[in-house]
Amino acid sequence: MTDYQMITAILANIIYVLVIYKLLHVFLTSQRSARQELCLYGAAYGVLTAVYLVWNIPLVTLASNIIVMLALSCAYPASWRRRLLAVAFTASMIFL
Repeated sequence: MTDYQMITAILANIIYVLVIYKLLHVFLTSQRSARQELCLYGAAYGVLTAVYLVWNIPLVTLASNIIVMLALSCAYPASWRRRLLAVAFTASMIFL
């Protein structure tokens, strides 16, 4: 992977995590402070970027994206049905 591709992936993941944040807020309501959410989504960014840069295998990246979205949805007070629906809707909007 070239330096240009790594820089592009790092910048694209910032936008990707922002989109996840906005879409999860459409489906789930938060009772956390802005600082806590920033830490959660910062950790998600770190994990997604590390997985992409270390493995760079599409199936691993897809699985990590879905797992991270599910983990982020666990930070919101909601039923499991609502969380899974939010993750499914978010994933379907992002991956199309």
